[in-house]
Amino acid sequence: MDFIRQGFKPLPNETCIEIWNGMLKQGNSYYELYYHFVFATKRREPMLNLEKIKQIREIAKAKADEMGFLLHILNGYRDHIHLLATVPPALSVAQVMKHIKGASSRRVEDVYWQEGYWVKAVEKPNVAAVASYIEKQWEHHRMQNGEEWETFLAPQ
Repeated sequence: MDFIRQGFKPLPNETCIEIWNGMLKQGNSYYELYYHFVFATKRREPMLNLEKIKQIREIAKAKADEMGFLLHILNGYRDHIHLLATVPPALSVAQVMKHIKGASSRRVEDVYWQEGYWVKAVEKPNVAAVASYIEKQWEHHRMQNGEEWETFLAPQ
């Protein structure tokens, strides 16, 4: 897939991720764990714009490098963020969210997240479609009036 970084990637404790036969390899473990995350602003307030989303993307990339997971794509709309990542078995999805949400709320001015998130495992044949959906968030929301993920991200 063209949006997965190829080659080797240093990780904490001098381990590395290697792409082998289309799967990721870390030490003696092989995995294909793609996750689609969605998290919302506090009370679904429309506090995000393209510049803030760009800042959040850069923060998430730095966290991915620091923690040792692959961030494939991150995008969002005025009141929520979507991201697609490959997370190794040694990391939990809760750790990934804690670090991305925590760092971004500290570093991006006037951005606050509500508690919780939505996450779904994505099968490899669907990864490209999910990445495309995330990439086109602004266009998607301009064409729809419905509230997305309302069941999972109800205001607190």
